Amino acid sequence: MNRRDAWSAGSVAGDVDDMLAAVSAFGSPLILVSPEVGLTVVPATSSGRRFADELGALNQRLAARCDRVVLVVAGLPVPIKPSAAVSGI
Repeated sequence: MNRRDAWSAGSVAGDVDDMLAAVSAFGSPLILVSPEVGLTVVPATSSGRRFADELGALNQRLAARCDRVVLVVAGLPVPIKPSAAVSGI
């Protein structure tokens, strides 16, 4: 399947599972950056809405695996899931 077909009829589940497994297996500090899709306008197209839904689900699954999650709003870090090992941001 062509990766672009995933937005119309296919699935990105395999790619998402592969990414989550790689993140879980990574043995060093890792920084992930992703847009927060729930704080914006709902896309007008069905493929845009599916993208937003899939990315939102991926962000939730990644956050569950991460020791620390920080949302940056207007350049200011807002701790969502602070790490017990980190005293400051």
